[in-house]
Amino acid sequence: MEDKFNPVNRLYRLLSQVNQTIVRVRDRQQLFDEICRIAVQDGGFRLVWIGLIDQGEKIIRPVSWSGYENSYVQNILVSTQNIPEGRGPAGTTATTGNFVVSVDIENDPRMLPWKDAALKRGYRSIASFPLTINGKITGVILFYSSEVNYFDQEEIQLLQGLSDDISFALEAMEKEKQRQEALDLLQQEKEFNEQLIKASPTFFVAIDPLGKILMMNPCMLNALGYSLEEVRGKDYLTLIIPETERSKVQKIFNTLVSSREPTLNENQVLTKGDQILLVEWHGRSIIDEQGKILYFFGVGIDITERKKSEERIKYLSYHDSLTGLYNRAYLEEEMRRLDAPRQLPLSIIMGDINGLKLVNDAFGHKQGDELLKHIAKILKESCRQEDIVARWGGDEFLILFPKTTTNSALQVIQRIQKLCKDAESTTIPISLALGLATKETSDTNLEVIISQAEENMYHQKLNENRSIRHTLITFLEKSLQETTQETKEHSMRLQEMAQQ
Repeated sequence: MEDKFNPVNRLYRLLSQVNQTIVRVRDRQQLFDEICRIAVQDGGFRLVWIGLIDQGEKIIRPVSWSGYENSYVQNILVSTQNIPEGRGPAGTTATTGNFVVSVDIENDPRMLPWKDAALKRGYRSIASFPLTINGKITGVILFYSSEVNYFDQEEIQLLQGLSDDISFALEAMEKEKQRQEALDLLQQEKEFNEQLIKASPTFFVAIDPLGKILMMNPCMLNALGYSLEEVRGKDYLTLIIPETERSKVQKIFNTLVSSREPTLNENQVLTKGDQILLVEWHGRSIIDEQGKILYFFGVGIDITERKKSEERIKYLSYHDSLTGLYNRAYLEEEMRRLDAPRQLPLSIIMGDINGLKLVNDAFGHKQGDELLKHIAKILKESCRQEDIVARWGGDEFLILFPKTTTNSALQVIQRIQKLCKDAESTTIPISLALGLATKETSDTNLEVIISQAEENMYHQKLNENRSIRHTLITFLEKSLQETTQETKEHSMRLQEMAQQ
């Protein structure tokens, strides 16, 4: 059964688990299987399946699924052509690259080819998202719910981000596959002929025992911005290795001389235009029959973008993608770490944005997102580096203050309120309900402190709610006053909302 009673926990738990899986798993099929399993187990969906586009057959071929399936996916026919079997959510996503949601399978004509089988298995709504590699649509991921109208805006935004992260991982796997293919070729072949080296998409370089460059292939020359004439005979370390890396690379050469064993390492190289690339090298000594070293031979893969991808995936595991603040998964880990006597007093501020729904309704979610990002910036500016500022939920934030008294935390609240007030002249009026609680002794449960902070926050929200809503409604009304009848009616609806 879908966990709609606590959607924020479920959504962030799903995102965190999937991103951690992306970081850990390197095999594509295992990745697909894990994602489907996690989406059902932690996301609470009735069925999740992934399909890849078969360009020859012009169909979407299921490759992984989890949940209550009962032969539904195994027998499904989804086309990528303009026929009834190609006009459902999966087919439309595969051909357009857009996400598609069917909020009511029973009454959606697009779902006619699969309606009876879906309803029989308890599927009531469905959402489909694209999977891409280097911008090309290669597959789809579909989420099935047992509830009509299940997929709200927040759900869709999360799942869209989730499909983007999966696509990011698939691109990294594709690059890793290419890298592994190059290494396998190196294992199978001890010597490459000149034509193969010239045509290779990987870096090749030969260096004599004195460190002078003998040969460099076109791929490496193009990446570095040199011609062969510019590098031949030049000192390898001086020409292309940054000064901070030279001692490290010299040690690698020393290892090749002393052990004669192949080496595997990563180091930076410097282009002609002073750009830094990160390269993974497989090096070896080429030795004659008398055991004399003729030259060092290196095969390299530019892993600059791969490293950036890995760092981004790692970053997304613990950060909110919209605001850049820590996410709930990271915050809960920090709570366990900071819940120790040496961190006392431990103060907590819980914040809730007043009027975010009104902003979204009046100006759209894009403006609401900008408001969230602005508030996140204010919170970070108001806190110390050692404080933990996190997005707790949709419009809620939580801040941990280790070794901080109540009075010190109150000063932070005052700074936050001042920055919010200072921003009113240039932005939508910013109003935060803030609640504070402090853990003074070790025997107090931290969950109790969080509940106290939340209770204090809601108490402030109730006390100031009407005044804040009036201020925000006045601003919204002023911003929306135009001459058209449609705008006037919108303004009247805002007035009615203010009286509720």
